Amino acid sequence: MEKRTGWGSEYPDTLRNGEWEYRAFTAEKKPNENAKLTACFECHKPTANQDFVYSYDKLKSTAQ
Repeated sequence: MEKRTGWGSEYPDTLRNGEWEYRAFTAEKKPNENAKLTACFECHKPTANQDFVYSYDKLKSTAQ
């Protein structure tokens, strides 16, 4: 994920969370065109006003 001025304008308001963009990559470091990136938007949407970024520690504790 990365945030830049003007990014995200092509997404509907139901998914857009500020100017963030998401991308998944393959093991070969190429964009994974089969990744379901809407899941990224859906997960981050509830905290869009905070520019919330999930920390590794929080993700790890949630997964356990």
